[in-house]
Amino acid sequence: MVMEGGLEMGSIYKRGDVFWIKYDRNGKPYWESSHTDMVTKAERLLKKEERR
Repeated sequence: MVMEGGLEMGSIYKRGDVFWIKYDRNGKPYWESSHTDMVTKAERLLKKEERR
């Protein structure tokens, strides 16, 4: 996902039928399952994590 200023904050990818998100916090990468096959729910989860 690309935010204002062109900075990439995280990404969404699919493993099997489930979407996963990847984001960085304090320079460390984190991967987390969205537990859903709906990309909109995965996008919502990624946005939530990016606000932390």
